[in-house]
Amino acid sequence: MKISEYFDSKKRESAELVRQLQEHLKKWPEVKAEYDRIDAECISLAGKLNAERLAGSPKALATESELKATRWRRDGTKHDHSLQRNKLHTAIEALTGKPIFEFHHYCLDFVKNLSKLYRYERVEPSHDIMGRRVRFNVVISHNSEALSKARDRVFECMREIDGMKYRALADIEKKIKEFEVEFAAFNLSTMRIEEVSEHRAAEMEPTKESDDLDKGILLPGGAVRLLEKKGTDSKLDILAGRISKLEQAQ
Repeated sequence: MKISEYFDSKKRESAELVRQLQEHLKKWPEVKAEYDRIDAECISLAGKLNAERLAGSPKALATESELKATRWRRDGTKHDHSLQRNKLHTAIEALTGKPIFEFHHYCLDFVKNLSKLYRYERVEPSHDIMGRRVRFNVVISHNSEALSKARDRVFECMREIDGMKYRALADIEKKIKEFEVEFAAFNLSTMRIEEVSEHRAAEMEPTKESDDLDKGILLPGGAVRLLEKKGTDSKLDILAGRISKLEQAQ
């Protein structure tokens, strides 16, 4: 993911906007106190207005006008604060949106490529070479659990980065680099041995079509190097099916 130049050119601007946002948010307790103070005035005026109306007093018209003006003043305190906060949010998102979008797609590509790293074998069959049943179930070995854990962790990291949209670019860049290092260190070769029914073994076993797909190994940085290439027109559909199979294996 080549976004280093973008980070370098926008870091200072991003840091300043985040600083302004933090300073603005610190004003909220003061704004809330002012809102509550004026709200108390509104309540007092509302009580006065109701009494004047019940009494049929000609003062009710003036009190009603005063109440409306006080309401506007009260609501304006929150509105002005929210408006400035939203402006800063929009400005920050205009900078952080690109790297977050790039990382989002990086994660989705990483998860899609996990299907190329699926390994499966029958360790002990249920029948001998003469076709006689030697056990009710079949013993298989596969790495779907390792792949599923990796997939879940990638989605978790993706959500964390998505939640950083109002953070400084420097913070996002640092976190993305940490995640890329973590992804590259995933141990996806751990095979799990389990005894399952013939039906379940058949579900877990790669289909002939999926065997024709590219297979690969995980490289530093999260890339997958293909070991063989036998492309088919239905590759994307088969990859999606493989990922679905891994999910069902949980």
